[in-house]
Amino acid sequence: AGAPPAELLPDFADHVGPVEVWRTERGRCLFAKEDVRAGTLLMCEAPLVKSVGAVQGGLDYSFREALQRAVVASPHAARVAGLLAHGAGEAPMVDINDFSWGASNADEATFDDLPALADDRADAIGSTNCFNSFGSSALHPAIAMTNHSCVPNTTVVAIGDVNFMRATSAIGEGQEINISYFDVLRPFNERHRLMQNFRFDCQCPRCTFERKLPEALRAEGASVDEVEAALADPATGVDPESREAAWLRASHAKAYKEQLEATFPFSDEAAQRRRRLLRAVEATDPASFTHCKYSLLDWISVRNGPEGPQGQAAQQSMRYIDLV
Repeated sequence: AGAPPAELLPDFADHVGPVEVWRTERGRCLFAKEDVRAGTLLMCEAPLVKSVGAVQGGLDYSFREALQRAVVASPHAARVAGLLAHGAGEAPMVDINDFSWGASNADEATFDDLPALADDRADAIGSTNCFNSFGSSALHPAIAMTNHSCVPNTTVVAIGDVNFMRATSAIGEGQEINISYFDVLRPFNERHRLMQNFRFDCQCPRCTFERKLPEALRAEGASVDEVEAALADPATGVDPESREAAWLRASHAKAYKEQLEATFPFSDEAAQRRRRLLRAVEATDPASFTHCKYSLLDWISVRNGPEGPQGQAAQQSMRYIDLV
C-alpha cells in the first residue's frame, strides 16, 4: 500500500474537551458532559480538507475535488466522510472522538484501494459541514457537529488552519453547545433568509422572542429611535433593561453603530451609546469581532495617559479601529 500524501497529515494535535454528541429530534447535536466555565477550550481541530473558495449557496468545485482526492488517498478521510451528514437519510450516530486521527486503523483499507466519492455526495458534505472564512472552505468534522443559534454560547476562532472553539458563557451539564453559522448581529428576517442556505429554521430563544414582534422590528431599516420607542412602549411588553431588549438592539446593530460613529467619540453621549451597544452585543454574540472592536474602542476612550483619551496616540488608535 502506498503512503498518504504529506499534505493530508495534520501538523497540529486535535483536542476534545467535555463535549459529546447526542441525537435529538433535530438530528445530531453537541452537548456539555459537565458544567463548563466561560472561556473553557472545548475543541481544537485541524481541517480534514481545505480549499480556496466558499461553500455557501453555490457549490465550490475546488472543495469537491479536494475532498474526493482526500477520500481516495486516505482511509481516515474515507471513514470520516462516511460519518458526515449529507442531506440524504439519517446520519449515523457517532462519538465525538470518531473524527480523530487516532480512531482510524491503518489496516481498515489500503491506500491503493479506496472508494471514490460521488460528486453529489461530496457537494452535500461541503454545503452541510464546511466552515467558510476569508475566501476558503475548510472541513472540521468534529466541530461541524455543532448546531447554530442566534445567541451562541461558544465561538470558533481560526488560528492558521486550526479552529479553536471556546465557551463564551457558562454552560451547564447536559446543555446544548451552539455556534453561529453567520453574523447574527442583523434583523430577524435577514437571519432567517441566510438560514435557507443551510436548510433549517432557528428556534433559539432569541428567534422565538423576535418572531412575535411587529414586522417593522423584524425587518431591516428600523432606526435607533424607532427601536427605543418600541422598547419604551408598554404595549410591546419588553423591559428595556432585559436580555430580550438587548437582543433586539443587537438585531439592529447596524443602526446603533451608525449612530455611534456619527457622535464625537470622546463625548459623554458617545460613551453612553457605545456601552449600550456593547451590552447588546455581549448579550447576543460575545467574543465576536464586533464585541472585541467596540470593547477596545471603549477602553481607548477612557484610558488614562500623559495626554489623556484625547491625546494624539489615542485618537490615532480610534481612527485605525474605525477603518477595521
